This record gives sequence, structure tokens and C-alpha cells, in this order.
Amino acid sequence: MWRNGSAWLSAVRHADDGDLLPLSRLLLFEPITEEGRVLVRDLLSRYKDLGVSEEEPVRLAERLMEVGLKKKRGRQATPVYWESEIRNPITIAQAEYKAFRRAFPREPVEELKKFIADRNGLHVDAVRSALDGRRGSSKKNKSG
Repeated sequence: MWRNGSAWLSAVRHADDGDLLPLSRLLLFEPITEEGRVLVRDLLSRYKDLGVSEEEPVRLAERLMEVGLKKKRGRQATPVYWESEIRNPITIAQAEYKAFRRAFPREPVEELKKFIADRNGLHVDAVRSALDGRRGSSKKNKSG
């Protein structure tokens, strides 16, 4: 799922290990790719809020270098790049759904779920279950 040798994957892994410099450099000097956006969003979701999102890469790089990443209390979530081949597309679908809902709040929910499922090669039931917080359905779309 994740491209080996991807600069964004490498930078996020370094950030998880405590070295924030590679990620800060990418945020400052490179346009963020779709893969990078998903990886950075996942990274930020697993640490205490910095008050800035991946949508503002320069401010995010500055905050990372000023404050660093502080772990949340309790059991630590699994990074998206460690999840299984079935779970990765579901995680991406969840992130895409949230982004589409923010950008197009009047879009019919069921049509959006079907669109996201088709886009990620998943069965619509898997997307529905994931968005409802259930983990039961991990069906791959037969047509994709």
C-alpha cells in the first residue's frame, strides 16, 4: 500500500521515532502528496493536538520544531503504515470521507459512502461499518 522509499513514509517513521527534522523539511520544501497527507494526518491523530493541521504545512513544521510530538495518554494507536493490507484502504476511506464531508457538507451521505468505497476498492458495507466504529466488515469489492 505504502510506496517503499517514499519520502513521506520515511519522514513520518522518523517522526514516530522522535526525529522531526525530515518531516519538517518535507513540510517546508515539498508539496504534500495524497499519501503524505494521509500519513501526516494519521501521525497527528496519534499525538497531542498541536493546534494546526496538515493543511498548513509551514505552520505545522514550525509547531513540530517548537513543541515536538507528545504522546496521548493510554494505549498508543497503531500507525497506519503498520496496519494490514485490508485495514489500510479502510483507514484511507475514513480519512477521505471526513475530508469530503468537510468540503461538501450537503452531499448525500449514502452516495458519498458508495463513491468512497468504489474509489478505494472496498465493499460499501466495509465503509459503513468503519464509519460507524464497527470493525466487522473488511470485505474487498469484488468488482475492483
